[in-house]
Amino acid sequence: NGEIDGNGVLIDFRPKGGPPNLLGKFNGEIDGNGVLIDFRPKGGPPNLLGKFDGEGVTFPDGNRWPKTAAIVGEYSDPNHPDGFRVVTALKDQALIVGADGPKDAQWKLAGKMSGDNVLIDFSPKGGPKDLLGKFDGSGIVFPDGNRWPKVN
Repeated sequence: NGEIDGNGVLIDFRPKGGPPNLLGKFNGEIDGNGVLIDFRPKGGPPNLLGKFDGEGVTFPDGNRWPKTAAIVGEYSDPNHPDGFRVVTALKDQALIVGADGPKDAQWKLAGKMSGDNVLIDFSPKGGPKDLLGKFDGSGIVFPDGNRWPKVN
């Protein structure tokens, strides 16, 4: 995840599916060719240039960060206000990781992406196998009216 403002770009790294509190943030700036990122907080170089190619960012060592779908991010769930949901996606596959509260076990759900929609298998949590979630630009809306607002 990242944010662009008048001062540059702020990149937010966390373990895949990690809760929102496990942040590592790095500063960078956008130039005409890509993004310069200061990786010193992680023991890396101060100004590594990643080049944009329309499908992601590629670094000089060949490391590639693919472009993510708009649905990717952190969400809250009004039915579980102390929990979290993190949606990641690669091509047409989605992974939803969450917990319903701070003392509850983390769970993982598989999903299938199609445009701005995700078909989620909630059966590991006792729910339906194929529940359609529609991304509305700022949240995921489910057929029962539940809506997960995007928080990051």
